[in-house]
Amino acid sequence: STRIFAMNVLGHVEMFDALSRANMLSPKCKVVYVGSETAVGMGPFPKPDLRDADNIAAHISNTYNDPTGNTAIKWIGPGNMGQSGYGTCKAIAALYFSALARRHPSMKILTVSPGGTRGTNAHAKSGWFF
Repeated sequence: STRIFAMNVLGHVEMFDALSRANMLSPKCKVVYVGSETAVGMGPFPKPDLRDADNIAAHISNTYNDPTGNTAIKWIGPGNMGQSGYGTCKAIAALYFSALARRHPSMKILTVSPGGTRGTNAHAKSGWFF
């Protein structure tokens, strides 16, 4: 689960910060983070509970107990992260990039979710989730 968090949050934070510290970002640059509908809840992915740090940590570590009894949250996929953890990571990153957009108003900083893309057959090719 920490690998998924590092890949979806920490790596992006570090890259933006490193480029910024090295003055490699133009004040008018465009930054696009690829988000996910899972950040707001979708299908078997529950809406992340971001009310406090304990809930966030529980989602990421796959120890969150959904009060509605949604057992799909405990599904274990690649990297041993439950479905709630992936959505939580995407939600945290979206919040981070939203904060960056407010701090850097001259930059165009966006989080976009490509959603399900028709005609790619990505679901059939993924082999592990769909």
